Amino acid sequence: MRRLLIAFVAGLVLATCCVPRALAQGTGDTQPTTVLLELGFSNELPSDQWAPVRVIVSPTDQAVQAVARIVVQMSSNDSITTIVPVDTTPGKETVTPTTLWVPPSIAGIQVDLVGQGGRRIASTSYGSIAGAQAIQLRPPTRMPIILGVGTPSLRLAFGNENYQRSFVGADEEALRNRLAVAKVAATTPQAVGGPPWLPTTPIAYQGLAATIVDGQLALGLEPAGVRALRESLISGGRVMVVNADNNALRALLGEHTPDGLNARAARTTTLPEDLGGPGEITSRWFDDASLPTGWKLVDGSNGLAAEGPVGLGWLMVLGFDPDELADAGLVTSTELAWHGTLAAMIDDELQRGLSVLGNDWDNQSLGTIASSSAMNWVMRSPAVGLGAFIAIFAMMVGLALAMGPINRLVLKRLRALHRWWLASLAWIALATIGAWILPPRVRSGPTSVNSVRVVDVWQSAQGGRHAWQSSMDGIFMNTSATIGLDDIDEGSWLSPTVDHSWQQRGGSGSLTMAPAGSVMKPGPTTARMWTVRTFQQHGATTPPIRAHMRLNGGRYTLRLEGDATDDFELAAVHTSGQWLHLLPGASPRMTGTTAEFVATRQDLTTLAPRYLNLDRVIENRWEYMYSDYGAREPHTGLALHLDGADTRGRAFDALGNTDQWAVVYLKWSDQTPLIGSDVGETFSTIWISRMAVPIEIQGAPR
Repeated sequence: MRRLLIAFVAGLVLATCCVPRALAQGTGDTQPTTVLLELGFSNELPSDQWAPVRVIVSPTDQAVQAVARIVVQMSSNDSITTIVPVDTTPGKETVTPTTLWVPPSIAGIQVDLVGQGGRRIASTSYGSIAGAQAIQLRPPTRMPIILGVGTPSLRLAFGNENYQRSFVGADEEALRNRLAVAKVAATTPQAVGGPPWLPTTPIAYQGLAATIVDGQLALGLEPAGVRALRESLISGGRVMVVNADNNALRALLGEHTPDGLNARAARTTTLPEDLGGPGEITSRWFDDASLPTGWKLVDGSNGLAAEGPVGLGWLMVLGFDPDELADAGLVTSTELAWHGTLAAMIDDELQRGLSVLGNDWDNQSLGTIASSSAMNWVMRSPAVGLGAFIAIFAMMVGLALAMGPINRLVLKRLRALHRWWLASLAWIALATIGAWILPPRVRSGPTSVNSVRVVDVWQSAQGGRHAWQSSMDGIFMNTSATIGLDDIDEGSWLSPTVDHSWQQRGGSGSLTMAPAGSVMKPGPTTARMWTVRTFQQHGATTPPIRAHMRLNGGRYTLRLEGDATDDFELAAVHTSGQWLHLLPGASPRMTGTTAEFVATRQDLTTLAPRYLNLDRVIENRWEYMYSDYGAREPHTGLALHLDGADTRGRAFDALGNTDQWAVVYLKWSDQTPLIGSDVGETFSTIWISRMAVPIEIQGAPR
């Protein structure tokens, strides 16, 4: 017994002294590798949008080539997996930016750093509740998010954390309501003393109500981030530049700087009352007479602020810096300066936030109505045919016969009444075979693919063309299959759909994303028989139609070129603040794939086409939102409020109100597959296009 006790004590001493030393020698006394995620904008994640994410890997002893596997688990039990290559630098923290689609509800996020051979190097979990197994994850928000780049005073005027503050003046309630719905995020430098970090992918700005940039920081921002912000702006984003001068504007806008956008030299002036005055302030100013086409001075700004289109986005420039008001302790003036400018630019986003905050089902936004209406259309599926009911009835009759007369008569003749259970087994076997064979034959329709696509085109005065699309797609599966998803546009970002109505329909199944060029491309996904898969698409595309508009002596000539010119159902032009109604109407002159419309100034009218008027849609919004009223074809004007397309509407309106630009509206239908070409048997695509085209003016108007 004594020997056993001595041996046990000796073993315990050896284990205590030697094992840690052996472990230290084996690991080199290094800290374990960790992998973390920096999510969204200051941890604010926009719901149902793409958002930036940075994968952060702690310093490693040697270079490691690995991939970060990010799995976002949705409440529907589906998941979105993103694969991101990560190359570490020895002795340095590695930061790898990427982009994720953010579902409305996240059950959890897991990020794994996987090395060669599938070896997991590090792993971190995020959940709704913090604990030993997960880091707490802030839930996604449907509220508008404002991103500030060097503008700290934004948080005085916006941010729902300020809701309990006291306000004074006639606008007290309006200010409080805006605070209730707006969230403010700020960019931070990647390193001490470095410039603020900006996402380097244009789609990452999709979930922002606006990006606010201090003009004095513009020259020091990372070029890749500035390029992405610029591309986001011309594709429909909203940007505000404060303390703007000409150098800052050129640095941010590059080749897209509008002609005539010049900030005049700074001078001491009186701050208008609408912007927090009266009071003296040093500010640059803008001359109304020299502003670019489609631009105007901000109401009540006395020339200290101007706004207008850049591409198909919207830019507001301020000649002064509201931060200076905050530095002087003028809190009320700071609030009014922001609310007199930024709040007016994003008023629609603030109204949407109010609707979400109050669960105001009676005042759904046009975007929500448009999304529900398009989903109703693309989710159409064949009804169960009469054959299904006949098959069910036949099986019930067969069961009754098998368990009754057949069982009694046949087994009695065979003197096997004690084997009555054989009839049940035989019937179950036959019913199982029937359940395997009959379903594909009793559904009255093939695998069908339905799409609604809005294509917005900006044709610059220099001749360049840029186009972006917003699509809703639905695939009804008549058989279980794998959908390749490799036939979408090269510049398309594909994501699941979200139904914000109570119906909670649709779904894309689980998706796996990996970088391919400048976008994240999905891998194949599986779908079962008699299910509907729904998807959204956003991003750059190739314009299906080329347009040219000429005005010669009061006579308009619109020439449209493309394969779809024979299929046009609707056509109209918005110019000089008025409308030309082309189709329905006189047929165009056709030459091959070119259609030519001719009209005069006398044909202009102030009445917009009926198919763009949304009064009836708003009045009867439930009929467009809910499938109980039937799957009607999406209203043309309503489809222009699909996510992405809606933010480009203000630029189109501004350009259409000038004499120098024409905005062409077209609609047609065809059988072009936009997705699911490897599984679809029938295709139905609705196209709606807006094109901003400079007018070639020849001769003097009559």
